[in-house]
Amino acid sequence: MPTRDWLLLTGESAPYDTTRGKQAVFAGAFSVPNEQIPNVEPTCSSGNCKWAAYGSLALCSQLVNLTAAGNKTLLTTLMNTTAARLDSLYNSTLAMSRQFNSPASVPPFYPIVIGTLSEPTGMIEPAATELLVTDHYIGYSDTLMEKDSTTTPTQLKFLEIGFYLCTKTLVVEVKQGVPTTHELTSKAVIAKGRPFSLNYAWRPDFQSCYRNDTCNKTLGGVQVELEPPPGARDPEAYIVDVWTTLSASSVVTYTLYDAVLLDTHRGPLGSNGGGAAEGFAESLLGGFFGQDAPTPEEQMERARNVTRNMAQAMTNL
Repeated sequence: MPTRDWLLLTGESAPYDTTRGKQAVFAGAFSVPNEQIPNVEPTCSSGNCKWAAYGSLALCSQLVNLTAAGNKTLLTTLMNTTAARLDSLYNSTLAMSRQFNSPASVPPFYPIVIGTLSEPTGMIEPAATELLVTDHYIGYSDTLMEKDSTTTPTQLKFLEIGFYLCTKTLVVEVKQGVPTTHELTSKAVIAKGRPFSLNYAWRPDFQSCYRNDTCNKTLGGVQVELEPPPGARDPEAYIVDVWTTLSASSVVTYTLYDAVLLDTHRGPLGSNGGGAAEGFAESLLGGFFGQDAPTPEEQMERARNVTRNMAQAMTNL
């Protein structure tokens, strides 16, 4: 995770570290969907090393199929929110098309929309929910849509992606110069410190103190301690600085907020965000110019792997 001076906490290296945070999100999002990003590579001068199991503070992820969960109230809310964003994106894409003398309509498209969830859905494990740093939904359709279907996009499917703080037990070794890292266990339980949201989107008090430059009075020195992971040798204190975490959460929250329309070949037609939505395109819809769409099982597994890679890339910072 980022160091204490990440963002504006000490006024040092803020632009650089903020950029690193954004880069980590995209490094994970645009990794190969069926491969996993490795951990930080160890230093082993002899080429053959093995270390005892150790614990580490990390970022974990969880992906939930909200459509399959069947909460009609939640799905209706997400449908309405996503419909409004799709309608806006369709109109801006059409306006841009006309500027370049392209056809006066947008061809059939696949949408992918990522947005923030305003409150817990209840679908992520309670212990992880207490440690959520960000919580987003993904709305997408794996069947082509047209303008008329943006107002009532009944074919949309919804996923939830949450990133939360955790501790992990890891074993690292190097054989003939090739490093491998094995994750043995992970845990997400608060040991000390009152539980309250570490998610920027759920903390209007942090948004207010950030704007008014008063966070030092309300959050300065506030910490949460996580329980060590099982099996870690020589357990240490796993301390989370709340101010740091909320600042990091704000960067990740805004970096993920995105929407894109893709054409029949899975190429971009228009977008109104930073590009994170395209990171899920191959997982959910298939590769550029691909012929076969992923099965529902493949969609979930690949999308889950992308979220794991994003969490690992941010942990590697």
